[in-house]
Amino acid sequence: ADYSVFVHLLNVSGDTVSQHDGVPAGGTRPTSSWQPGDAVDDRHGLLTSETLPAGAYRLEIGLYDSAGQRLQVSDGKTSTIAGTVQVGLLT
Repeated sequence: ADYSVFVHLLNVSGDTVSQHDGVPAGGTRPTSSWQPGDAVDDRHGLLTSETLPAGAYRLEIGLYDSAGQRLQVSDGKTSTIAGTVQVGLLT
């Protein structure tokens, strides 16, 4: 099956403040073409508002199908937190 990737930037309350969705590798590596052992370089840029408060935000990632149904990851959840990023103003 083909899945889209979602990347969400979450604030401390768990609200999505920025997101990007798309077919892996800019549309060049649909999941139906993946083979065991494949490595796929998949980058997603996130735009933030100038009014977004500086601070720590979590990156949530996952996959969903054409009906919007999320794919479960190994622990039974439908997404995973990839890490924390620090958002701040450029000076």
